[in-house]
Amino acid sequence: MPLRFVRAQIVRAITLIASGSLLVACAPEPESKVKRWASEIPANKPVEPPSADPLDEPIPEPIDTAPPQAPPPKPLTPTPSCKLVVDRACQTLGVHSDECREVRDLVPASEPPAIRAACARVVEEDAELLQPGGLGEGQSPCRLLVRTTCQRAGYKSEPCAEAKKASRLLTAAKRTNACIGELLLFELKRALNPSGTE
Repeated sequence: MPLRFVRAQIVRAITLIASGSLLVACAPEPESKVKRWASEIPANKPVEPPSADPLDEPIPEPIDTAPPQAPPPKPLTPTPSCKLVVDRACQTLGVHSDECREVRDLVPASEPPAIRAACARVVEEDAELLQPGGLGEGQSPCRLLVRTTCQRAGYKSEPCAEAKKASRLLTAAKRTNACIGELLLFELKRALNPSGTE
């Protein structure tokens, strides 16, 4: 290897070392970065409020989890007796039936005291007939119609024969609830005319 080449290599190496030394010498000290970063942080640290003692806080009011109460129901005004009887009879017989019209004809709009007393008697004695569900389970309204009519009018009477005929027709037509209306009609007639004379 020529000596000139070796010298050039040595000069190059010295130059690199010198320039590296200069770079290191010119570079800021590592501490200076830390100092600079520290100077960027505000000197006045925000003061956090002291944490409150949970025992010093007031006890919250209890929360009512119950559903809101409905307003108390209005006192029920009793439905007049005659209206109960007529409405229930027409409901079971059919509003446009002849029997319903007959029940309405028996109770005039003015409802004289004798009529009101008769309706009250039907309501008192036959309360189960006025319930929307009708009679209890296992009781046939048509059998009750026949039994009641025949006991009161006599087993050989015309009303008894009519009740039997109506019972057969209504049972065959699967309209046994109409027997309740027929029975109410019979009871209303009896209450209006207790002596049995027309």
